[in-house]
Amino acid sequence: MSDQFDLPLFENKPVANNAEVVRTFLGWEHPLLTLAVEHLTREWTDRTLDLSNNLVVVPTRQAGRRLRSSLALHASTRDAAVLPPTVVTPDFLLSASCLPALDKAVATRAEVAAAWAETLLTINLDEFRHVFPIDPGERRLSWALYTADDLIGVQNLLGDAGLTMQTAATEMAAEGLEPQRWEELSRLERITRHLFSARNRMDPQDVRLQAANEGVLPPRIDTLVILGVPDPSPLFCRTLRHHGGRLRCEVVIHAPESLAESFDEFGRPRTDHWLERPIEIPNLQQSVHQAIDPQTQAERITALVGTRDNLSSVTAIGVPDPELLLPLKEVFAARGQATFNPAGEKASNQALANLLRTLHRLAVSDSFLLFLDLLRIPGVVRQVCDWQAREDRTAFDPADMLAALDDFQRRHLPDSLDAADHINRSCDRSNPALSRALSWIQTWLRRFERERIWEVLPEFLGHLYAEAEFDPADSFDQAFASTTRLLHDILDSFEAGLLRDLECAASFPNRLRFLLHLLEQESIYQERKPEALDLQGWLELPWEDASHLVVAGLNDGFVPESLKGHAYLPDGARRFLGLRHNETRHARDAYILSSLLACRSNQDRKIDLLFGRRSGSGDPLRPSRLLFACPPEELAGRVQAFFQEEPKPREAPPWSLTWQLTPPLPDDSMRIFARLPVTGFRDYLSCPFRFYLRRGLGMELDEGPPVELDARDFGTLCHQVVEEFAAHAIRDSDHHEEIAEFFQDTLDTIVTRKYGEDLPVPILVQRESARQRLKWWASIEADQRKQGWQILDYESDLDSEDAPWIVNGIRITGKIDRIERQSSDESLRVLDFKTGKLKKPRSAHLRNLRSHENPSQLAPWIMVPEGKRMQRWIDLQLPLYLLALRARGCQESVVAGYATLGRAKSEVALELWEDLDGTLLAAAMKCAEGVIDSITARRFWPPAERMDWDDFET
Repeated sequence: MSDQFDLPLFENKPVANNAEVVRTFLGWEHPLLTLAVEHLTREWTDRTLDLSNNLVVVPTRQAGRRLRSSLALHASTRDAAVLPPTVVTPDFLLSASCLPALDKAVATRAEVAAAWAETLLTINLDEFRHVFPIDPGERRLSWALYTADDLIGVQNLLGDAGLTMQTAATEMAAEGLEPQRWEELSRLERITRHLFSARNRMDPQDVRLQAANEGVLPPRIDTLVILGVPDPSPLFCRTLRHHGGRLRCEVVIHAPESLAESFDEFGRPRTDHWLERPIEIPNLQQSVHQAIDPQTQAERITALVGTRDNLSSVTAIGVPDPELLLPLKEVFAARGQATFNPAGEKASNQALANLLRTLHRLAVSDSFLLFLDLLRIPGVVRQVCDWQAREDRTAFDPADMLAALDDFQRRHLPDSLDAADHINRSCDRSNPALSRALSWIQTWLRRFERERIWEVLPEFLGHLYAEAEFDPADSFDQAFASTTRLLHDILDSFEAGLLRDLECAASFPNRLRFLLHLLEQESIYQERKPEALDLQGWLELPWEDASHLVVAGLNDGFVPESLKGHAYLPDGARRFLGLRHNETRHARDAYILSSLLACRSNQDRKIDLLFGRRSGSGDPLRPSRLLFACPPEELAGRVQAFFQEEPKPREAPPWSLTWQLTPPLPDDSMRIFARLPVTGFRDYLSCPFRFYLRRGLGMELDEGPPVELDARDFGTLCHQVVEEFAAHAIRDSDHHEEIAEFFQDTLDTIVTRKYGEDLPVPILVQRESARQRLKWWASIEADQRKQGWQILDYESDLDSEDAPWIVNGIRITGKIDRIERQSSDESLRVLDFKTGKLKKPRSAHLRNLRSHENPSQLAPWIMVPEGKRMQRWIDLQLPLYLLALRARGCQESVVAGYATLGRAKSEVALELWEDLDGTLLAAAMKCAEGVIDSITARRFWPPAERMDWDDFET
């Protein structure tokens, strides 16, 4: 329910000329809410409590809600009805609601932002160099909107004192304070005001000033009560003077009358008193607590409030630091306790805003990865699958469609929708899921660009959520509905002509950017559950009457609130212009803390104060200076109490898995019991359990859609080039320039075929890396031809279906990258191409035992003696290649090695395993048989304790 009321406005009734603003002091032995209800009902005599002639001004919406509720409860104690007062916040008296004779509409927040954005995008920046000393990186709508926010903020600060940029410029120039800059700001304001006039709108700042000087209230209002408003703006005080001459005006202060000299006539704490006044904190050691970070603060609060069935009725929590809101919400939710934030939740954090942000980024960038992000938002991929559904069209399951598109991304790495479409059309068989998805998004993007956004965007969202089931009681669905209403309000303003004069918002991305900018500035207010625990702001705490009050986040910058480093209005300028400044906020917050402590000084009430030592990002925080407001002789004791030792970081619980992996037992149908690739031996030797997860169950690491070639794909690309070289007649050439040219042409052909012509930057970089490596390798190829080495075979299978290579019941499979023959002696060599770091073949297959490895606990077949040391097998690839050739009947002398295409020229080389003799081959065969026997026996446990690289790390 709104805290502001639409009041019928007429001329005020004439009142005595001697009417004035009267101050009333309630004392502070009890909370403000209790005393406020007693004060407003002090003259109640009959059965009906009639306060309808009162207009009560309170500081916040939450304070108004609490006051109305408490008045109703108080009336119910006499079984009576209540005619409540009109309860408003200070902004009401400065709004158009108090100006019934306005002949123009007041510019909305969206219209103000649009006018300023238009001004910033059309002016000549060279004429405003004191405001914009350098040009923005990109002078686009987004820059204009964010800069407009800063300038509107300056207007609002000045407006609090009834000033405009023009009047402020006059005063600043008189004192020689940045006169050129303020003159330019004044000109910017005049240009924007001209836009308002041209569109028959009133500047909201003019409305506030006029309401302060000329505002009227309904005839039934004869008493204006300013209740517990500790920091009214200067313009609001001017409003009180205006109304104080027409009706009874009372300022009610939550303080004892003995402190009357500590407040001015409008109830504002005087800085000369409150900046120096000591703040007594009873039971300092027991009531002030500290925590290392926000999460620890939240957990400490739950410990302080305990567990009660009626927690929200006896406990209240104040949260001056908004960073604590999420941890508090989470820790209480874990206990089953609902919470409520009276300040509302930012619309920018809602799911609908995330959808629109993703759509905007996609419309700007045409990124295929962003398209995949859009499809993963709930409801989107389902709509794509159902789009234009017909009997003659392929039906898709959402999960299958996402898997198909992820696979396409991994294979082809398209950087844009157009690139994905081009590659898909160029393939021998196009991907039907991708074709459907691209057709869907391209259709909508064309419609977004051609049609009115206020018509097509609701249709788009309607399609996405047509089949969604909404539960009115669900908080997520409530938030979605509230955000949707805000969105439609903005679209209605677009339809009403907001964008008509904003040429920079002619394109769909700019329209959507403007819409998002407006939406993200809004908040949504959900329905409060009766049992919810309020997480209240600082200004709301005086209105809290719970017996136990906990105030968290009592750190400098939040209490007292301070505004530092303002680009246009630093603290000195605010002080000079008569605006609220850091000392006035210090005095206000010192008074509020004093009142909170005073009304909980008896045994029936309790207060706990907490401050943090570090923010969530680890930045150090200072305790509030108000905690040190004490006589000099007590200061050392307080400092010692707060800083004697730093609170320890929250102890991490003992390590445990958040979920227990229970893999299925081995099944006879698993492929690992029938055939095993050569590379599978390396996996088993590394870790039997991880071998089972990967090779038996097919588990693999999912790192999300790639944006560049991973190591395996890059290696495959280089392999394809040398494979085509081996298949071509040029393989016998001994001219490195000719070979290099073939490599380059082949590389370009493969890359274009697989990734398209318009390559993303990462692929361009990796293509150039492959080009350089192959150029270096071309010289080695030519030199090997000159030495008599001829390519005999390439991508050679270890066996065949007709003659499988069976070892202990399991077929061993694989391909040898290249087999070469020496023309002089008919000897052979087997080469395996690598694109990683340059390694000696022996060190890649055998290593020394590590300190944690006990030979007695290792299978004997895994170990090989090396002099006085013992080594173990870690890979069997090259030995198995030679053993496979022997099994195929090869009688020639054969040597194996690596052809490495490394990053540097020094890492592009041939490395042969010259001492891979019969003894090592026999040991390798024994190890292979041991691995196969272990697999057959289902020995996949225990897992290895240490891994150089672990895809299954938890």
